[in-house]
Amino acid sequence: MTYYLLLAFFRDAKPLDRVTVYPIQDKGLAYTAVSLLGFTVVMYFITEALSLQNLNPVVISMLTSSILYILSEKRREVVRRVDWSTIVFFAFLFIFTQGVLDSGVFGLVTKVFPVSRSVLSVILISVVLSQLISNVPMVAIYIPLLNAIGPVPTVDWLALAAGSTIAGNLTLLGAASNIIIEASETRGGTPLYFLEFIKYGAPLTLVNVIVYYAFLKLI
Repeated sequence: MTYYLLLAFFRDAKPLDRVTVYPIQDKGLAYTAVSLLGFTVVMYFITEALSLQNLNPVVISMLTSSILYILSEKRREVVRRVDWSTIVFFAFLFIFTQGVLDSGVFGLVTKVFPVSRSVLSVILISVVLSQLISNVPMVAIYIPLLNAIGPVPTVDWLALAAGSTIAGNLTLLGAASNIIIEASETRGGTPLYFLEFIKYGAPLTLVNVIVYYAFLKLI
């Protein structure tokens, strides 16, 4: 549905005359980076399957990135070109999320607005709340709220996953990944404008909500 909607929205868009292809400047560094990335992903699955507490995703990522830094002869350039502003943004975003969880403010909110277990409400709350605090911290905050009212059926977890995922279609603030894409503007990428994003994102989100709701009610 998303593909065909975007195709309809941009049917009059002119195709690019050419696509700029940037050649690999350091094959050794490129192959090392790709190999370590593959190793990192594999280790994520292994540690999850074996429930290795001491090797969590953070430790694995730090280990492989450190190896890349040690092996590279362009250490200064690698560090300089890291997107530090985005990393700092995410760090403070998760600090804020933990602060909200520890403060108990959502306990007060749920007394006024009780958490519902209906599929539609979970999807809609996920979409709307993600516009305020982004989808990743929203999920971290919403999970304890669902667990607090008893055993959560699988369909509700799917509704939460669906709502938090498509939240990024509505506005730039809806998903953390949108912030990363927007940061590409500083490196010469095409800028994303807030209102223009909503112009196409709002109908796209509406259709997605309808499709997901219909699907989850059928299973």
